[in-house]
Amino acid sequence: MTDIFLNQEDPVIFAKCPKCSKSGIGSKVGNYYGKAFTERRWKRSPVCENCETPLVVMFEIERD
Repeated sequence: MTDIFLNQEDPVIFAKCPKCSKSGIGSKVGNYYGKAFTERRWKRSPVCENCETPLVVMFEIERD
């Protein structure tokens, strides 16, 4: 198996809009608007590009 190492510029936080089901710039999966963020970008409190609602975390990939 190949080891994969993530750096600070890799998106590791996956978030969704709790309100919006439009596709926008992110990706439409099922019935929500979602996008991946780096830790630095997530600290800026991103909002949905469609409806301006604050995004919520779905899951986060841990870095070693």
